Amino acid sequence: MSDPGKPMGRTGFLLPLAAVAGLLGGGVWFYHIQETQMRRAVEEHIQSIAQLKTNQIVRWRKERLADAHLVFGTPYAGRRALDAMAFSQSEITVAMFTGWLDPLMASEPYERALLLDGGLKLRLVHPRRASSALCEETLDAAEQALRSRRVVVADLHRAPDGAVHLSFAIPFVVRVGGDVPAAGLPPKANDRTAAVLILEANALNQFFPLLRNWPTPSRTAETVLLRREADAVLLLNDVRHSSNAALSLRIPLTQTDRVEVQAAAGRPGVFYGKDYRGIPVVAYCSAIPESPWFMVAKIDIAEAFSDWRFRSVLILALLAAAVVLAVTATLVLWQRNQKAHYRRLFRAEAALRDSEQHFRRMYEESPVAYQSLDAAGRIADVNPAWLNLLGYGREEVVGRGLAELLSPASRVVFEKDFSDFRDSGVAHGREYEWLCKDGRRLILALDGVFIRDAQDRPHYCHCVLHNITERKLAESEREKVIAELKEALARVKQLSGLLPICAACKKIRDDKGYWTQIEAYIREHSEAEFTHGVCPECMKKLYPEYADRSQEGLNLMDR
Repeated sequence: MSDPGKPMGRTGFLLPLAAVAGLLGGGVWFYHIQETQMRRAVEEHIQSIAQLKTNQIVRWRKERLADAHLVFGTPYAGRRALDAMAFSQSEITVAMFTGWLDPLMASEPYERALLLDGGLKLRLVHPRRASSALCEETLDAAEQALRSRRVVVADLHRAPDGAVHLSFAIPFVVRVGGDVPAAGLPPKANDRTAAVLILEANALNQFFPLLRNWPTPSRTAETVLLRREADAVLLLNDVRHSSNAALSLRIPLTQTDRVEVQAAAGRPGVFYGKDYRGIPVVAYCSAIPESPWFMVAKIDIAEAFSDWRFRSVLILALLAAAVVLAVTATLVLWQRNQKAHYRRLFRAEAALRDSEQHFRRMYEESPVAYQSLDAAGRIADVNPAWLNLLGYGREEVVGRGLAELLSPASRVVFEKDFSDFRDSGVAHGREYEWLCKDGRRLILALDGVFIRDAQDRPHYCHCVLHNITERKLAESEREKVIAELKEALARVKQLSGLLPICAACKKIRDDKGYWTQIEAYIREHSEAEFTHGVCPECMKKLYPEYADRSQEGLNLMDR
């Protein structure tokens, strides 16, 4: 019989715990695998449908643009439109133009065509029973087409009668000086727009049914088309769970948990969030190429993962049983070890506080100037030695860019160096000229290391500064003295070595082999200058008649 006061042996504790842990681990692994497979299947399904819908939308829009550019590039259409305006009373002339439009409008989703003249005055409506009312969006598009001489799209908008239209403003361009259509010809600067044709497609009857059609049976799945307007996302089509939502339902951009906002932010991919109703959904968001539209294909999470619910409940029940067994098996041991555990925690916390105080004291009392910068080069912290060195207060520098404290020349160098520092992670001996608060300028050498975050991105850096101002001044003074000595030495000329000299005339042979008078040679190779006279001996030989007089003059000077 075991002693209840004796602590449980390691084997007696580990065996039941290992068995329960094995069961728990197996259950968690099975749950994770099942959940991952289900999520992958749902995400692949929603992504494939989203790609299908995107292709359908792109194709429908391109077909409409192709129709508009066909009219724009057909000279016959321009000729017939100009004739219809010039001879509006002639039913035959008008019918020639509208008859050309009829095949296009019969096979495509266009509800009406409106012809405007160069002053944007309505001249023709086809078919005649169609409304002649023009909304502001259509007129703006017509004005842009008139100025730019290009096809302009008036994006989805609501007409006065409540219909949702997508309109195309097609300019008919002619050569100045005549009414010859310029379609198909190279553009010229002096071309002008003589008329604008508006083709309107009714999105309610033609486009939105394409969006409503979901390829598989579903109670909640739908496609939402939207665009971004100012600080909100505007839904463009009628949606499944809200009536009359087209061009009226807006979602503020601040509601970032909405999948429609994620789509309008230009983030493609699968998202788990809430839709316009606030219901959790799984969605695939994408942008519609060559348009201001974004698309969300979504389905309620409750429906998407309905098959997963039963399996997840069963797995969770097994995991819960394993957890209960694990808790029961370890409860006694936990109670015995609690006191020791808390004592260890207390000692560890005390050691941590002592360590933090120790390093904080080292930081605050260090004689070396220390600073910390963020990844953008802004000052995050400085120590007292740094403040004493440059004369600033902490509140004056924290949050400022370090480059603001440097001279203009050093600022340019620092901005380049900091980019290299951030990439390499280490900086050694980077010298910059710093601006002190009192106007002084100091030359400081910077050494530092960059700390990276868990994603290996530059996070912040620690740097120390060394004041090398006096050393740099001494080096500058030394270089100045050396330069002056070199300049003086360059001016000194010195004669040395053997000089070939004529024994008779005393001329000297130079390096080129020419014989030169001795005074000319010495003058060229030294700083000496010559004055000429006659010595007493030569005076007697050359000028004997003056020799005695010269000697008498010298005697008088000696007295």
